[in-house]
Amino acid sequence: IIGSEFNFNSPKQVKELLYDKMKFPVQYKHKKITTDEAAINKLMQRYPSEKVLRLIVSCRKISKLINTFLDMSLIEGKMVTAYNASGTKGARISSSKTLWGTGMNLQNIPVGKSKGVENIRNLFVPAKGKIFLNADLVQAESMVVGELLHKLGDPTLRNLHQKKDFDIHNWMAAHFLSKPEIEVTKKEREAFGKIPNHSGNYGAGPIVMVNKAAKEEVEGINFQVAKQLIATRHRLIPGLKKWWRNVEKQLRSTRTLTTPFGRRRIFFGRLDETTFRDAYSFIPQSTVGEVLNMILTKIEMNVNSKLDILLQVH
Repeated sequence: IIGSEFNFNSPKQVKELLYDKMKFPVQYKHKKITTDEAAINKLMQRYPSEKVLRLIVSCRKISKLINTFLDMSLIEGKMVTAYNASGTKGARISSSKTLWGTGMNLQNIPVGKSKGVENIRNLFVPAKGKIFLNADLVQAESMVVGELLHKLGDPTLRNLHQKKDFDIHNWMAAHFLSKPEIEVTKKEREAFGKIPNHSGNYGAGPIVMVNKAAKEEVEGINFQVAKQLIATRHRLIPGLKKWWRNVEKQLRSTRTLTTPFGRRRIFFGRLDETTFRDAYSFIPQSTVGEVLNMILTKIEMNVNSKLDILLQVH
């Protein structure tokens, strides 16, 4: 289409093609020119009929699928991973290839939620005589945030989570769209519920929300809509800002936060917006990680040896 050889994984070549040759509006990330997935997805929203943009995104996804997930070295036919207990700044763990270059990160296997990305989890099959079991905590981080806000005088989120079958994403979308929760569609739940809830708990602004929606290919969120979503969320959950100010006060005083399980983290460096957003998420994310590990440890110690714990993907 463009009339020459082209490496879609080269930021330099993509920049020259899109911004210099084809004259698309330049996209920025942290004040630097970018051609990452979110940038091209934003351009696709503005120019939906542009074939070159769609092909770059498609080729990158196929390339990543092959190089990251399919070209793997196995050990005796088994997929392995290496866990790093200190791989994150909180209680989460990370995983990667082993020291011998076998296996892979098993915490981000595609499930086919994004356009053009296949669900490859069915490539993994249990050993002979075994079955896979999968369990999940329901909206756990939101529940932790609800408890934190309750301690500061706003029981809104805590009370909502005590309702049977409560879905916070449906609830948020319904209030934003001024319609009954039962009438909220799956796409509306994703765009006007899930995106602002996941971003909104931790101080994300409208630009962060727009970029997150673009990266996940969720339609319907531009800068103006993102601002309205944030305003709606603060109206519904007034304690959020009070919680953030409380976290900022602790950082300015001691630079230290402690989870309910006693995990301490000292925040070094400049106390700016980026550091504060990182701090807001520390206690909820770490608490859920701790709870999951406690559950899995009890299972390991109390259930018969026929059960093998394979993954913790929080």
